[in-house]
Amino acid sequence: MTIERGRRAAHDLTETETGRLQSFSDAVFAVAITLLVLTLVVPALPGPSSQWTAEKLAAALAQGWPSYLAFLTSFGTILIMWINHHAIVKLVCRADTLFVFANGFHLMHVTIVPFITALVARYLTTPAASTACAVYAGVFAVGNLSVCEHRRVLRLVGRLGRDGI
Repeated sequence: MTIERGRRAAHDLTETETGRLQSFSDAVFAVAITLLVLTLVVPALPGPSSQWTAEKLAAALAQGWPSYLAFLTSFGTILIMWINHHAIVKLVCRADTLFVFANGFHLMHVTIVPFITALVARYLTTPAASTACAVYAGVFAVGNLSVCEHRRVLRLVGRLGRDGI
């Protein structure tokens, strides 16, 4: 085997390893979606446990509604991102370096979701809510633009396999 032929074989191998890429990506999605639950805090009731009542616990839980809303919104959003990611990777015929970097940028976007979720949950009922929500929306806008651009580049350079996108 010549050196050039060996390089081509190694290059072809890395371009077709979409299974590893998808497994790694699935793991990142799983960790991000799991980290969301850390934004939920069990309320602490004041006083000794003999004074804790169902009504006091219900009231304390109700005060946590911003965290629950942020959790549900972000969980649903990450779930949709994962479904879309799965559909894209399934259609890609070669995972070359450009695609792997673009995928990494997309995963970076996924991993920031628990932070922006905690940010919104913390500040939603304060005067700082507009800034927290703007950061949340801005992160998703940039992430969505990057996914759209990534899909466009994939179409342009012919890296899509079955059915296209």
